[in-house]
Amino acid sequence: MDTKIQSHQKKNTNLFGFTLVELLVVIAIIVVLIALLLPAVQAAREAARRTQCTNNQKQLALACHNFHDIHQHFPGGTFAKLYEPLLTTTGQPTNAQTYRHRFSWICQVLPFFEQSALGGLVSDNIRYGFRTSATGTQAVRPPWQSGIVLDGTTNTLLFGSKIDTILCPSDGNRDKVPPIVTWPTSGTLVLEGEYCQPTSYRGCIGDNRIPLGGTVTTALTTALADPASIFRGIFTRQDLVLVDFASITDGTSNTILISETAIFPYGLEITSKLPKYGAAGSFGMNSFPSVCKARAGHPILNGTDFAKNGSGNDITTGFGRRWGEGAITHTLFSALLPPNTHFCTSGTSTNNAAITGYSLISASSYHPGGVNVTLADGSTRFVSETIETKNLDKWVDGSTGPSLVVEYTGPSAYGIWGSMGTRGGGESVPLP
Repeated sequence: MDTKIQSHQKKNTNLFGFTLVELLVVIAIIVVLIALLLPAVQAAREAARRTQCTNNQKQLALACHNFHDIHQHFPGGTFAKLYEPLLTTTGQPTNAQTYRHRFSWICQVLPFFEQSALGGLVSDNIRYGFRTSATGTQAVRPPWQSGIVLDGTTNTLLFGSKIDTILCPSDGNRDKVPPIVTWPTSGTLVLEGEYCQPTSYRGCIGDNRIPLGGTVTTALTTALADPASIFRGIFTRQDLVLVDFASITDGTSNTILISETAIFPYGLEITSKLPKYGAAGSFGMNSFPSVCKARAGHPILNGTDFAKNGSGNDITTGFGRRWGEGAITHTLFSALLPPNTHFCTSGTSTNNAAITGYSLISASSYHPGGVNVTLADGSTRFVSETIETKNLDKWVDGSTGPSLVVEYTGPSAYGIWGSMGTRGGGESVPLP
């Protein structure tokens, strides 16, 4: 009897035994499976984010179409015609015209993508202004001032309002705006836009370097003298030219309406070398685009423009950090340098870029290999960063002359990408 029990116990011991080698093999198999699955999971997540980005752009394109239905023209890149009647309203604050040209196309289409309340707040700001203190006079809030205390009691966030529809889910900087730790005391204006919210999406101004205006209120000297034909994209200076569907003679399926640009990272030193986000400043007014492209890896800027009160580069002069701002550095781009190319500024800071507008701002994104582009017909395509740009060592008309701004209405010198940026260059070139 004892022999049978001992034999049974020995059999059970043998059934449940395993060696260290077997354990290591199982662990190795699990590690290999994880290594194989993780890239697939990440790719699936990025595909979902890219789809969401596409949907965001389609909503914005539809908003532009609905805006066109109401106003018989597309929103302006700057000097918005929509806001001109508001500037002549009786009782307008004396400084109402200050910076009027720098309200973005996003401000104009807010009511057309479920942001009617915010759109009304923008219009009221331009029409009536907000009180700078409980007893102070009214003043229009420029698009780089995010918040103000209205009538000394109510906190209102205008350009500090986060709008998910204008943010690409693949861009990690969409949620990194420095938080409002302590709201200002009653009657205090929030200056310099510390809390302004960014945007990933930009309107196409064409295939040229264009001055879009500065800080002066009644005369823009050089900018006002520029011929209207240099605004070759859909988003223009509306005091010079209005664009409607009939103006898009190259065809709505061959013309870029909106693309995206990566938001400048928060908290980085200005000496960081980030090819997607910028190059050294002082890019010459008469420098060919190829000069900018060759400067990959240069420091972003050489100055203190990003520094404020020891907070690093967290104020909103960084590229793409102001959805309310109509300057090229924030809500516009040129179809000139290929996608995912760094930026070049004509001055020594992003403020110089905003004021002069002569900077080269390209489309860029965190989507691998290219950017999402929405065409004027509302369709969306993914464009490779290797798309043809051709003659970057020439001006837009293909010449090598010294003139930066030229009166030219012909085909773009910058290949398929440049041709897609123009609304009426006489080149009906589809995206590959």
